[in-house]
Amino acid sequence: MALQRVDGPGGPARPQQPTRPRTPRKVESPQVAPKDTVELSAEAREVSALIVAAKRLPDVRTDKVERVREALQQGTYNVDPRAVARAILEFEDDIPK
Repeated sequence: MALQRVDGPGGPARPQQPTRPRTPRKVESPQVAPKDTVELSAEAREVSALIVAAKRLPDVRTDKVERVREALQQGTYNVDPRAVARAILEFEDDIPK
């Protein structure tokens, strides 16, 4: 046998209270939040300056390209394999592991 509430499925009805006129709340002026600040270390400033300087450099060093081109055309361009090997090893030593 199913029991049902007399007052309905939501439970007993609440008595209605007389409504009061609502008074508008005082609106407070928004407070200005403190601004965030960032302080860079001397190393970070130096790196930033180096990046700016590097961006100013040309992508191709045309003077060096011309010297190599002329040496190739004249047959005087020589490669020192030991110097190349040394440069490769020095480069690899500088790579973080």
